[in-house]
Amino acid sequence: MKKLFLALVSLSLLASCSMDKELQQNEGNPISFTSEIGTRATSFVTTDNMNYFYSTAFNGADEVYFDKLLFNKNGEYFTSDPEYYWPGDGSELRFYCYATSDLSSDMGLTEPEGTAGEYMLKNVTPKSDISEQVDFVYGYAVGSKTNETTGLNIKMRHGFTQIALKAKNNNQGYIYEVTGVKLACVAKSGNFKFPVSSENKGSWTPGTEKTNYFVTYAGTPKTLDGTYQNIMGATGNIVIVPQKPTAWVMSDKTNTQEGAYFAVKVKITTKAGAQVYEGWAATNISDEWKQGMIYTYLLDFSSGAGYVDPMEPGTPGNPGEEILGGPIKFTLESVINWENHTPDSEVDM
Repeated sequence: MKKLFLALVSLSLLASCSMDKELQQNEGNPISFTSEIGTRATSFVTTDNMNYFYSTAFNGADEVYFDKLLFNKNGEYFTSDPEYYWPGDGSELRFYCYATSDLSSDMGLTEPEGTAGEYMLKNVTPKSDISEQVDFVYGYAVGSKTNETTGLNIKMRHGFTQIALKAKNNNQGYIYEVTGVKLACVAKSGNFKFPVSSENKGSWTPGTEKTNYFVTYAGTPKTLDGTYQNIMGATGNIVIVPQKPTAWVMSDKTNTQEGAYFAVKVKITTKAGAQVYEGWAATNISDEWKQGMIYTYLLDFSSGAGYVDPMEPGTPGNPGEEILGGPIKFTLESVINWENHTPDSEVDM
């Protein structure tokens, strides 16, 4: 009975201290949201297909009002279960919201932490296998009881970067059959800090650990022709933490410094049928990849095939070496003059 009594006393004290606040909270409509997705880039999550998000709210005293609460789409609004209510005194709440395109895939997004103004998601890690990757969107909003009728509008932004590869081959002497793509030696994860204004973006701090993002596809390979075609396969673009990688230095044949590069899994044969190379063909990359942007890179195999992958060399080939040398060409030394055969040959008719 002593433990039960103490518990009841504690509950009674909590209720007494917060009674006025609780009474005010129960007036009016529950907290609900309407949403829109930023249109600067196209990605997996859109305004039309977004069905849920998580939200953490802080009150004016920087106290957590609720933490990682799931809001599901309910008609034109997003509502929670259990329902939470706006403070009746008109004070503001600040909301930090995020979602992935697959509720079952958290990518390290399950443990946001911090206080208002310093709210972070730590070690956000997209899947290495491109076919398993999902989108990540986030938003920030401030609202009060004045939003109870219409719902609080929140603008969601795409937090990741998308990378796409297209390729072509104009050289009719070679046949290129593609069965996969890879982005190698880029930051594996990062810490994401939410913005403190609905008009601003959040910020990323990439980690130091490197990873490779890849996909290979079975069945009929993509045979390159003279028109750039998407070689990402059915799984779509690569999703990564925004970052500015350091490029692979070609003189570092085995890439001991872990510089960034693209690679295409390809079988190269001549038109006559001789096999030239089979495996990953690589080229280095250095760029600044910003959040919410899709970067499309055009790979032209018409006059070269890049380099043997420094970390997964194909056949034949040594890491970091050019797959094809320069074009085959000749210089003419001379045309040897005709010589007369002597003596002349006699032929009886």
